[in-house]
Amino acid sequence: MRLPVISLLLLIAPALWPARLPRVMVLETVNRSGDPNLKYLEASISDAIRTELKNRFLFTEMPIEQRNALAEKNYIFPQDFDTETAAVALGLLGRQDIVVTGSFRGNAGNARSITVDIRIIGVGEKKILKTISHKAAVDSSVFNTLQKIATESAIEMEKILPSKDEFTRVSLADGFYEGGLNQVLLSFGFAPAIFAQSGGITTGSELSPKDFNNLTFRAAYRRNSVYRENLYLEARGSVDFGSNKYAFSQSELSDLNLPASHLGYRISAPVGMRFAFFGFLLVQPYVGPAASLGTITVDASSTQLVVHDANRNAVTALKKNYAGMGFISGADITLLLKSNIQIFTDIEYQMTFADGGSFFTLGFFMGAGYRL
Repeated sequence: MRLPVISLLLLIAPALWPARLPRVMVLETVNRSGDPNLKYLEASISDAIRTELKNRFLFTEMPIEQRNALAEKNYIFPQDFDTETAAVALGLLGRQDIVVTGSFRGNAGNARSITVDIRIIGVGEKKILKTISHKAAVDSSVFNTLQKIATESAIEMEKILPSKDEFTRVSLADGFYEGGLNQVLLSFGFAPAIFAQSGGITTGSELSPKDFNNLTFRAAYRRNSVYRENLYLEARGSVDFGSNKYAFSQSELSDLNLPASHLGYRISAPVGMRFAFFGFLLVQPYVGPAASLGTITVDASSTQLVVHDANRNAVTALKKNYAGMGFISGADITLLLKSNIQIFTDIEYQMTFADGGSFFTLGFFMGAGYRL
């Protein structure tokens, strides 16, 4: 039964993920004219194309500073940006879909004329999809020619990029994760720790722990798009504060209930998968390893009777420390409010094996997240 369900989820999962916005990298055109006075055209041509594409289409673009750092790190130099090899390599490193690059050169016999060549490269196909060439006079009319080049480039991209006429707004699910990969999440909730009847977590040998009604505060750091765009990895930590009454089983004090408290710490590293609905609602199941440690304290100072620990010593407080490993699983439902802000509710299950026994914590949380 479990295998068909998993297979069904794998089949329908791609339909639930939002269509990712195309990634377009516009590189500065390279001056091949040999005239250093025309260097200003390098950025002018690429800026005209970038502006025209942004006016017509929806796509994401890597910040120029980040792109340049990526190129420098991999020994791809700006003077080679117009080559197919360098453009494809930089596109692959930056996980782009399309790279727009080009160059301009002087025309023989006419020092005041240039030819501009623009190449639209499909990174996945690793080839040039379209080459656009225009001659331009190096005078006041050159910028009109640059606009024609930008317009023609945009027309060629109509089959690749979604237009703003077709999509009146960017999906928040796309914008949130395209804008940055790192998130910080804070939440609070109710997490009763239900102890198994194994005797593994006990205070001395005379107490039988029941339920702790924990108030839990949780913080997490999340890295999105790990290996795949819909996967994330999270480092999570929580603090549990709980209280209850213990029925003391010392023979002469069989009916005595003493106040008890629980202070626990939990860390985990879940891996999750996101499914998007309506462009602003996410359902994100997760699973991963977890560890717990804490202290159970029973306050015996409120009774005038003598309370003994497991070694028959008279005490005013009974304490038991525990630590163990286990796993965590659950799912959160997230509502994206803005491109970098979200609120969510989360159901979390954690199983811990400690001191020869085991217990699990079932938590219900509400919180908010912020994309860095």
